[in-house]
Amino acid sequence: WLIDRLTKKIKTPIVTDIYNNFLWAGQAADAVWISLKLNQFGQIFHIAGRDCLRRFDFAQKVTQIFTLKSHLLTPVASSYFTQIAPRSKNTCFKTVKMENVLHIKPLSVNAGLRLMKVEKGHT
Repeated sequence: WLIDRLTKKIKTPIVTDIYNNFLWAGQAADAVWISLKLNQFGQIFHIAGRDCLRRFDFAQKVTQIFTLKSHLLTPVASSYFTQIAPRSKNTCFKTVKMENVLHIKPLSVNAGLRLMKVEKGHT
């Protein structure tokens, strides 16, 4: 959605006080497939990317990798958006179990975005 909005040159508010470790969908799919192959039924894994960063910082990386205009990003506090339920400001996960049991090394944000760019045909 962010790439779509920035491609259309739409100013976009992005929160500066919420942290995530973003994950390329391809690695998420790989993790599910590997857990099935290893018969890890009923197990709970934190499947996440390597880097824990603010959503605003992630959005800036998107503009760099996809060569989009960063001036269209507007930094805002999470209070800018109305929420139905309270949410944690930091939802970064520890991926130790993913790494040790599934033998998956989490990708960095830059690596995941570059793979996404290739998938979308933006080479």
